[in-house]
Amino acid sequence: MVLAAALPDSIRFKNFGGMPEYVRISSSQGQYLSWQNRAIMSDNNFHIAVRYGGRIYDAFTGSGGMLEKDYLQSIIMAGEPIIKTVVSP
Repeated sequence: MVLAAALPDSIRFKNFGGMPEYVRISSSQGQYLSWQNRAIMSDNNFHIAVRYGGRIYDAFTGSGGMLEKDYLQSIIMAGEPIIKTVVSP
């Protein structure tokens, strides 16, 4: 599960005094989210990741994360990207 992969980074950020946010990534249309057209991220238009310091972290980005802008450009979707904070400290 992708959320489970994001949890250790979130815990690590808190241990170093950080304030990570869990964010929901979805699209304005369609049900599929694809990572760089190579892997299906979601078949229900719902993906959770961790946002911290202007970067997004999840199982697709690895431990280095990606800048939010680059991350959203890496997701292939039918409509416009929607990113919404679902949990913040």
